[in-house]
Amino acid sequence: MRKRHRIIAAAAFVFFATGVAADVGTELRRCALIDVPETRLACYDKLSRSEAERAAATAAAPAVAGTVAGSAAAPVATPPPATGAPPPVAAASGSTAAADESMPSSASESDFGLEEQRAQETKLIQSRIAGTFDGWSGKTEFPLENGQVWRQSAGGKLVTKAVESPEVEIRRGFMGVYYLKVEGYNRTVKVQRIK
Repeated sequence: MRKRHRIIAAAAFVFFATGVAADVGTELRRCALIDVPETRLACYDKLSRSEAERAAATAAAPAVAGTVAGSAAAPVATPPPATGAPPPVAAASGSTAAADESMPSSASESDFGLEEQRAQETKLIQSRIAGTFDGWSGKTEFPLENGQVWRQSAGGKLVTKAVESPEVEIRRGFMGVYYLKVEGYNRTVKVQRIK
């Protein structure tokens, strides 16, 4: 069994050393077939370095072409990374354009990375049902006075006498689940916002 692992590892090494592989997916699958953890990790590391080198070379080519526009300059060769060195990182050209592509247009720089934290700070909302409330069953919709509309997202039934515009509280639960509770009733129902 170990002999087979060594043969597979040696074949993978030769395969990657000669640069025969053209398809990254195929290369990843070949790395996954290696049973020896150290050899498999080395296979993935080599694949990662070669992909990073190709990406850096591709990113550097347009930048070099832009700086020497109109001149016949020789191509710039990037030296191979030292063994064990992290893969090279391409320098960003046009940092504002790169920032615009990676950041949603509605988020400002001061809020970047805090969106989820801000969402967690709002753990509940309170409003009133716009209209009459007479319970829920199945896919009941709850239009609120604040303009939001929520729909029942789990089974369950509650039958009550008709009440005009009762207060409601919608609380964020675990894993992004929301629960609606109507004032005066000791039950909650899972809901999801539809508007």
